[in-house]
Amino acid sequence: MKELLSKSPEQTQEAAMRLGLYIRKQHLSCAIALTGNLGCGKTCFVQGLARGLDVADGYYITSPTFTIMNEYPAGKMRLCHLDLYRLSDPDELD
Repeated sequence: MKELLSKSPEQTQEAAMRLGLYIRKQHLSCAIALTGNLGCGKTCFVQGLARGLDVADGYYITSPTFTIMNEYPAGKMRLCHLDLYRLSDPDELD
């Protein structure tokens, strides 16, 4: 577990972009869990991560609150952004 303390949306996006660049350069496949209250910066983090993973600028990265998952092509990989807030049981993932 890694804790990130950010004092602005720009700092959050910059840190996430650097992580995305690292993941892309190392050809890693990973899952990142972000937890926190509404408005704490989770989607802001994913926006920076998407830049680092090379998701095309034409994609607007938004919270998938009502769709559960948004998927974006990221070069040779893909970024799946899930919002599990509305799920009350892990069995609902199926």
